[in-house]
Amino acid sequence: MSLSICALRRKSDNAFTLIELLVVIAIIAILAAILFPVFARAREKARLATCQSNLKQFMTGILMYAQDNDEGMPFAWKITSQVGIKAAQTGGIQPQGTFMVLQPYVKSYQLFGCPNDRGVQSDTSTVSVGTTGNTTTVPTGTTYLDAYGQGYKFTKENFSLVNNSYGQSWGSCAGGSPDAMCVGSPASGVWSDPPSPMRLAYFQRPAETRVVRDFNAPFSVETYGSPKKNEPAWHDMGENIAFMDGHVKLCISQQQENSYCNGPTASPSRIDPVTLKDKGPAFDDGSCGGIRFKN
Repeated sequence: MSLSICALRRKSDNAFTLIELLVVIAIIAILAAILFPVFARAREKARLATCQSNLKQFMTGILMYAQDNDEGMPFAWKITSQVGIKAAQTGGIQPQGTFMVLQPYVKSYQLFGCPNDRGVQSDTSTVSVGTTGNTTTVPTGTTYLDAYGQGYKFTKENFSLVNNSYGQSWGSCAGGSPDAMCVGSPASGVWSDPPSPMRLAYFQRPAETRVVRDFNAPFSVETYGSPKKNEPAWHDMGENIAFMDGHVKLCISQQQENSYCNGPTASPSRIDPVTLKDKGPAFDDGSCGGIRFKN
């Protein structure tokens, strides 16, 4: 009898009380509340680093292409005129876009996609201008990589343009309502076309000229699709930007982004044909310190 009483006492001495269990649970909850955001931040930083690596290889591929083509930049494609691998397979058409042009240099499709690509927010159509006249519908939720072959956005002023091809056009450069590719004086209505191909020699400030960037920045939300809806930001910490000299940098504000060049500072479209001098910021084609004219 005494042995069983001693055994019960030992068991009760080793057991946790309800208060002790609640204290332990509370401590675990507090630690989880502290650590989970830290883990989430660490994962986001890892995705940010992956995205930066992708953009670095993307820009390196562009520069390698230019070196093999008399220092001419690739053609500029509108994002909705590119056809990604999956969209091409779904629609039974050929993939097309800058990601295809750069394949001999990067030999990967995945690096053109951001790991935070959240997909298009509304149904839209991929218009295959240039190589093929077919179209295919891109359903909501399709990643930009699958739909358009890339989850990154070009600063098209830096690329070569072919009028009415590859989804781009110069617009009305002889007067009237110009687009971002035209330069001149709004008062006089005198506009000039940019050079094509765009040569590397036109970039006098390559370390400040942005070429490729995340599709959406947290400080600059854009709308796409039909009906148009706001697209989510890729990274809440900022926007990755690849510059003309090949380096990649995280931009954290609209003011910082606006401080960079949009286009080549030595583009012939900025040269006055009479004085042969730079027309200056008032006649800018998207270069540093100037005004971008759009429709």
